[in-house]
Amino acid sequence: MPTLAGFPFIDVHFDKDGGLEGANRAQQVVAMLKDSGTTDLIVMSHGWNNDQVDAMDLYKRFFADVRPAADSLGGTRKWGVAGVFWPSKKFGDKTLPAATPAAGFGSDHLKKALHEQLDTLSAVFPNRTEINAARKLVPDLEDSETARAKFVDAIRNLLRASKGNTEDSPPQFFSTKGKELIDRLGRPLAKSVASGEGGAALAMPVDPGEQGRAVGVASSVTGVLGGAIKFLNYATYYEMKERAATVGVNGLAPLLREVRASGPDVGLHLVGHSFGARLVTATVAGNSGEATLAVDTLVLLQAAFSHYGFAAGYDAKGSAGFFRRVLNEKLVRGPLVVSCTRNDEAVGTLYPLASLIANQVASEFGDANSPYGGLGANGAQKSDASNQAIHAPGTAYEWKMGAIHNLNADACIKDHSDICKPEVAYALVSSACARVRP
Repeated sequence: MPTLAGFPFIDVHFDKDGGLEGANRAQQVVAMLKDSGTTDLIVMSHGWNNDQVDAMDLYKRFFADVRPAADSLGGTRKWGVAGVFWPSKKFGDKTLPAATPAAGFGSDHLKKALHEQLDTLSAVFPNRTEINAARKLVPDLEDSETARAKFVDAIRNLLRASKGNTEDSPPQFFSTKGKELIDRLGRPLAKSVASGEGGAALAMPVDPGEQGRAVGVASSVTGVLGGAIKFLNYATYYEMKERAATVGVNGLAPLLREVRASGPDVGLHLVGHSFGARLVTATVAGNSGEATLAVDTLVLLQAAFSHYGFAAGYDAKGSAGFFRRVLNEKLVRGPLVVSCTRNDEAVGTLYPLASLIANQVASEFGDANSPYGGLGANGAQKSDASNQAIHAPGTAYEWKMGAIHNLNADACIKDHSDICKPEVAYALVSSACARVRP
């Protein structure tokens, strides 16, 4: 039986539509649980910039820290691990220029960056016709409003407009004319929530190699080409968030419902990093009117979705967050844990991009009071969440069942992918052990 850090381990792979790869994989998960005597299964999903090699490396490093916490807190529990693999394309380290002052970017440099971003998109979308059309327009973007409009339309044709999720994605992303959209995104971003200073915030993570530190487009890159770069960043983000939810609803949820049916007493503890947090949350929530999945614990590490995702009412209309169903229907029986930090430059800047798209004017986009802010930066807002600092291993938590706990990790997590820490592992295991099952 394969193991990971001494835990029985099984990998589950999904395609972009949530199709489970490999025959009888659900039955194989069930067999692993029975053969190993597992009482508690931790299911973890990687995030947006991991290929399979990187994802496996993440799981090895993460569960190396979970092992001592499980030994310390687990008692008679026997833990197993399922690692989720899904096609969130890895962005190479030359995909985007590093975050440096805008003065260092000439027109040729930015056009090269646009072509490299389009190369990345061609690995994400099967429709190369639209990408090739956009590529041919790059030389004319600065001088032609028509070229800008066609460029935006070509990329938007690749995307599917989501419904009922306006706290994450402003509807103006699809409704605004192409020229105006690039003009909006060509403005400088306000002071980054994550970095705390202007001109150094990052728009899209690319290479997890440097201890997970994101490398992207500086917020100070402005003008037409800067706007086009930010537009492609946001388009890639948009597709990845939609894909994550699709894999969760269509893929992981049915698999875990089958596992739950075969072993109703096995504890299910879901963990997601970045877009993986969206994937596991969608797994629990399902689509409106469809089946849900009750789990024992839900742990969201530097989640790349809206800080209003669980809100009871986040606007003047009293709109509920996209995943409010998770709380209303008590789908998490134990604690729901959210790590958040101002050090998360990736999440801290994607949401200010949404504010630019929505044509908002604010002194500081993306903070806890902004209409568009990230869970991984600000924690869950307007959701009755409790707030505390992440604890050192060995320090007891006071968990409330079925409630959200924002854990401020400023002192522990230094950037978006910096989640392999003893403090994080301890919080996971502590929360998983909090609920005494009947």
